[in-house]
Amino acid sequence: MKSTVLWALIALNAMLATTFALRMIKPNAAYAENTRPGDYIMLPGTAIGQSGAMIYIIDQSSQQLSGLAVDQRGRLEAVKPVDLQHAFSNAEGGNAGGKKPGKK
Repeated sequence: MKSTVLWALIALNAMLATTFALRMIKPNAAYAENTRPGDYIMLPGTAIGQSGAMIYIIDQSSQQLSGLAVDQRGRLEAVKPVDLQHAFSNAEGGNAGGKKPGKK
């Protein structure tokens, strides 16, 4: 009886020592992706032509404007992202309305 208990304790100690050694050898580190998460600005508001609320989300690192529309039932609907770099490059040349220069 004592011999069985002794061998069970020796086996348990060997298993615990092995587990401890493996934890110390292999670090338990979380590795992030190479890309940096975005810097976000979130603004509540309303959209023209909608009766529900709107949440505007600006991602500064990827230069995108997206949003979530809240309908009357409280459900969220994703709004297609807009590339702000492209939108502002059109506005720089005085072509904010999208019309061709020189045409009326």
